[in-house]
Amino acid sequence: MYMKTLLIYSTWHGTVRDVAKDLITLLDVPVDLYDIDHSSAPSPEGYDCIIFGCSIHDRHIQKSIREYISANCPVESQIVSGLFCCSILGDEETQEVIENDIPAATLKSFKTVELMGGIIYAKKLSFLERRILKLISFDESRMKTLDSLKVRKFARHIDEQYLLLEKERDYIRKHTGRIHYKAKKSTP
Repeated sequence: MYMKTLLIYSTWHGTVRDVAKDLITLLDVPVDLYDIDHSSAPSPEGYDCIIFGCSIHDRHIQKSIREYISANCPVESQIVSGLFCCSILGDEETQEVIENDIPAATLKSFKTVELMGGIIYAKKLSFLERRILKLISFDESRMKTLDSLKVRKFARHIDEQYLLLEKERDYIRKHTGRIHYKAKKSTP
């Protein structure tokens, strides 16, 4: 039995989409992929795993992801859920933005959260974005901080969490079946 996985992401310049596609190849299960800004994301109902991908722009994650998580991510849930964020800000600043944008209870409900680093594609930046980088004397060494090891680590965590969920479900199925069987037998 395969886990039904939903991966919903939002991206400004394509880095999150690239990571999402990498994750699809790394995960041991089929994945339904949705760019929330270009198609309406389905309800999470019926999925065993939900993965959210976002990036940071102007010190916030995308509004579409924030709203979807707020509306559709139950805090008390029996599903595997994860969040990955692509950003060149560095881990501390990225973590701070995530903590400000996602309610604490929801953030705690994620089985795994990974800060992937990021990439700035200079050719994809608008004139204004390029100008701002130049004005602030942006360090070009920070233009590519995306960490492929973190991408693989995130995929491994999701796979591990799914295996734990499957073991738990198998245990419940086995023991629930025995309990019902005994209850039926002992009833006069």
